Amino acid sequence: MGYGKIAIIGAGSLGSTIAYSLILRRVVAEILLVDISTDILQGQVLDLSEAALGTCTIIRAGTFKEAGQADVILLTADVLKRNEETQLHWAMRSRQLLNSIIHALLPIQSRAILIICADPVDILTRHLQTIVNLPAQQIFGAGINAMNTARARHWVAQMSGSTNDCKVQLYVMGTRQVPVIAWNAALVDGQSVSTIPQLTVHRPLLEQILATDKINEIKEYKGGAWYGHSAFLVQVIEAVLSKEATIHVLSTYTERFDACISMPVVLTRKGIKQEVPVPLSPEEQQLLEIAVYQTTKDFEDTLI
Repeated sequence: MGYGKIAIIGAGSLGSTIAYSLILRRVVAEILLVDISTDILQGQVLDLSEAALGTCTIIRAGTFKEAGQADVILLTADVLKRNEETQLHWAMRSRQLLNSIIHALLPIQSRAILIICADPVDILTRHLQTIVNLPAQQIFGAGINAMNTARARHWVAQMSGSTNDCKVQLYVMGTRQVPVIAWNAALVDGQSVSTIPQLTVHRPLLEQILATDKINEIKEYKGGAWYGHSAFLVQVIEAVLSKEATIHVLSTYTERFDACISMPVVLTRKGIKQEVPVPLSPEEQQLLEIAVYQTTKDFEDTLI
């Protein structure tokens, strides 16, 4: 039986998929769906209520005010990028939407965990931290580099002949535009990847895989990509509700950079406890600094 109340802001495809996954996992007691479209909201609640039959999970429509009192608040509502629209203008509109959502949620309970599930995740996470009166460790984003980390581990496992992705220790950090593969510290079954010839030789292939925008590729086929992102977010929610600390790649404020970027962190019921130290090569460190510079510039350029 689950416990805790989860509020999902945005009852579209991503929000409803997360809710459905949570029902199947039976990890939460109550799921609150919030959306400005009453028709979509009611339809999703009715449909998901059928999925919840026989479980102890309550799913219902709620107001923004109610959502502000939830234990975990997922912000899945986003702004679709228009054709020919610049990244800068899109990011500015995304920040405006976030402002209106946060205003509607107030007051937000002091123990709440806020998770940004929309892009541009690093900019929105930093913005959220500036407008919400909560500790920074309780506000973080779940972006593409979490999926990149899973893809990279799977590739390394396959190329090395390992039978389990979990035996691969490898992180992809940085930003969507500048992913940084922490190859210098990567291990397979405790062995450095640099000592495995087939991995070293084919490493450029991994960089090519991560440079390919898999999300947009999926969207071209079916209009959207929700399952992979939803699966990761459910893991994050379970981690927040668990008594055990776990490691995830999340967009978080990093004090030494004074910016939000994706980093491996220890996640607990109180939010992000600490960053996981990862020794980088000089080249990886330089690439990470480029990612920090770019996201800092983008954040400042989108100030409203």
